[in-house]
Amino acid sequence: HPATAPAIQAAAVAHAQRHEHAEAVAHLERAIALNPATRALARHDPDLEPLRDDDAFRTALEGPSGSRPLARRPVKTRSAR
Repeated sequence: HPATAPAIQAAAVAHAQRHEHAEAVAHLERAIALNPATRALARHDPDLEPLRDDDAFRTALEGPSGSRPLARRPVKTRSAR
């Protein structure tokens, strides 16, 4: 079914990779609404890197209370482990 959070998050990733920030954030917000666990996944998804400096993206990842700041974490490669 296309209206699942993972499918919608995949659409967010596709838009992020094309630097279509507004569309990516809209899809991500919908995915989070369907499954709040998507928020945690998005925080660490390297495919969403083009959105990291976007205020709307940061707001979407803050959560309902707005108390969790978006932390940047380095992406580890296999050789760095």
